[in-house]
Amino acid sequence: MTLALADPDTAADFTVRLVRPTARTIEHHQLTTDQARHLDEVLTLLGTADGLIEDEPQTTDPGFRQYLSTAIAAEVGITITPGHEIAQCNTCSLVMDGELALLDGGRIRCTHCRADWQDTLDEGPDTTRDTW
Repeated sequence: MTLALADPDTAADFTVRLVRPTARTIEHHQLTTDQARHLDEVLTLLGTADGLIEDEPQTTDPGFRQYLSTAIAAEVGITITPGHEIAQCNTCSLVMDGELALLDGGRIRCTHCRADWQDTLDEGPDTTRDTW
């Protein structure tokens, strides 16, 4: 099954092939070249490319954002929780249901990378220095 997408604001359009969802996440390296390109285009429109949240995304209409997220999720074969968007981890590039995403100061992280990041913060002060 194919679906044609078009953004009236940017005139971006492409056709996607829908696949049966099998999970809520997928590793970026598992995507085909076309899937990765389409995902990057959608994330750019949503203002979340590379897991970085832009202050002024190209697409702000909630209904159209949901439509784009649902369509690209169907293309890459993941399920998106209603009311959430597709997301990509800034650290490991995991593509996921936005419900699973964690936000850290303008960055989107998966739970694994968020835990690793927090571990680096919890190491305590540098006690090898004599003075601060």
